Amino acid sequence: MRLFFPSLVLATLILATSGIQFQLPFYSAARTGCYVYNVSAMLAHTWLMPASDGSIYLLSPPNSNILDAESFCVNDDEAPLVASPAYQMYGQGNYTCLALGTINQTALAPLNNDPTQGITVTLRGGQNTSPCFGYVRRIYYNLVCDPDAPPTQAPDSVTSGFVSDCVYTVTWRTALACPVWSSKTCDAPVPVPTAAQLRYQQNEIMALTHFNMATFFQDGDPACNAGNWNQSGNPASFAPTALDPANWVQSYQAVGAKEAVLTAKHGCGHLLWPSKVTIPSGEPYPYSVGRKNSYIQLDVLALFAAECQAAGIGHGFYYSLTDNFYLNVDRSQVQPGPLLPGQVNVTLQQFYDIAVGHITELWSNYGNLTEIWFDGGYLTDVADEIRVLLNKLQPGAVAFGGTGVSPNPIRWDGTEDGNPSYPTWSTGCDAFSGDPSAPDFCPAACDTTLQEGDTWFFVPGTPVRTLAELIPIYHSTAGQNGVLELDFAVDRTGRIDFAHAERYADFGAWIRSCYGFAVARTSGNSTQLTIAVRAGVPVDRVMIQENLVFGQRIRAYVVEFSNSTVSWQPFATGTSVGNKQINLLPAGPVYPTKIRLTVTYAVAMPIIKNFAAFEPCPCRSVLARVV
Repeated sequence: MRLFFPSLVLATLILATSGIQFQLPFYSAARTGCYVYNVSAMLAHTWLMPASDGSIYLLSPPNSNILDAESFCVNDDEAPLVASPAYQMYGQGNYTCLALGTINQTALAPLNNDPTQGITVTLRGGQNTSPCFGYVRRIYYNLVCDPDAPPTQAPDSVTSGFVSDCVYTVTWRTALACPVWSSKTCDAPVPVPTAAQLRYQQNEIMALTHFNMATFFQDGDPACNAGNWNQSGNPASFAPTALDPANWVQSYQAVGAKEAVLTAKHGCGHLLWPSKVTIPSGEPYPYSVGRKNSYIQLDVLALFAAECQAAGIGHGFYYSLTDNFYLNVDRSQVQPGPLLPGQVNVTLQQFYDIAVGHITELWSNYGNLTEIWFDGGYLTDVADEIRVLLNKLQPGAVAFGGTGVSPNPIRWDGTEDGNPSYPTWSTGCDAFSGDPSAPDFCPAACDTTLQEGDTWFFVPGTPVRTLAELIPIYHSTAGQNGVLELDFAVDRTGRIDFAHAERYADFGAWIRSCYGFAVARTSGNSTQLTIAVRAGVPVDRVMIQENLVFGQRIRAYVVEFSNSTVSWQPFATGTSVGNKQINLLPAGPVYPTKIRLTVTYAVAMPIIKNFAAFEPCPCRSVLARVV
């Protein structure tokens, strides 16, 4: 319910002077120009708004900061008052006000992807405090075009959602959100990828390789616990009998992976390389391979890196920075209570020093890495040190969970089942699906398992997903502008289990057989492209690819087909394209002679490197036998 408290209007009739220009560039097959919104003329009222979640908000229009927030907010040094058009208020009587976004981090997008309906103004840069650690607050102003709304119209509603209620949405009807069309172009900067991000997106499939102490005990993070530590705490328990990274690479190649990441350290704390970093006693970190009591005396990471390099496959490492069962640390906190036999007593600072020492070795000793995994995030207390190291030692690696410390961040898609929500955008590090209005390029990493039941490390007897289950995963990830980070669970011998290898090979062969040859294709810098198809050829899927060197420009499109008996009929509609978008016809094939792509909305001239049509490719094994 909308509530308005007139006694709390703090700046009646004071016009905003921020100078923000509310313009949306618009490219389509119908026309090119600019939608101009007079939102900057919204009056700088301040509104007190209760929400359905029980929170109270202070709101003003997105173009003006609240001028007298100190009248309502009693903030301390831990959460100082930050200038903002919107605050969430905490407490009783003496409120702490947390900024939900700042004017100097404004982004614009059409409301509901239709510029005539209004405009969405996104403010980022809100305060990163509990419970939003890792998810900086941001607020969306959905300004709805309503020609009859009075100048003093109050906001209609405010809601919160996403992760720990760290994303907020205001709906606000105003006549100033009704645009004026201009035939003059008003191009805005389109975020573009770094060279590392571009390579990552174009590679499309990555082998996320799980192999460490958990392989010999149980799947989990950590797999080590009080019940098995008497064995899992012994480095000799990591005992592959036929260690063969070259065998792993064969499966990487079979599925079509262009890069691979290996769990150098997982939750137990066991290392796959002999580190020179010392523990508080002064001895080199003993819980690893290459020690006198270790079963494996080799540097597993060096073997892995060498085999990948020989095969032309990029390599990288997973190192969990916030947990280490061996050091009795979980979620960046030393755990209370007595230590188990074999665990090492450390302070939090000593844990930081060990972890930073480990990643320094990882990033220094194994060549140029293509990807680094910060599973669970990174240590905020040493973020500056990590940032310096990463930029110095591995500036060309993308970083999963590396927002804030890496120049090449990639983001998690929010699920491990291989079916992220549609659409997937290549911009926006702080939203699982991305954000087309975000100023930062941030490709989506879509991690999922081959074994059933979200099982990452090899567990004997666990079934693997069928080809019929993997095909829609490919379409929902690599075929939906994401990168498929597919798990490779090395077995207890140190090889890829035969059933796993067979499925990888079958999956890769299916991808190549389905999308290796198009019945027709074209490309061009245009808002409309047409391809001719030989009469009688069935088509049930099309592929669209933007040239991401120039950023993701398309916001909406339609695909149509025609033949000698029917005029243009709908084939598919969509929003995000990016690196690759595959549209399927679930009802079965059609028999077109022409297929047309029409871009109905783009923020700059579309640069389409591939528009292609394909025949049906049934879900069946294309391998007679896997060897």
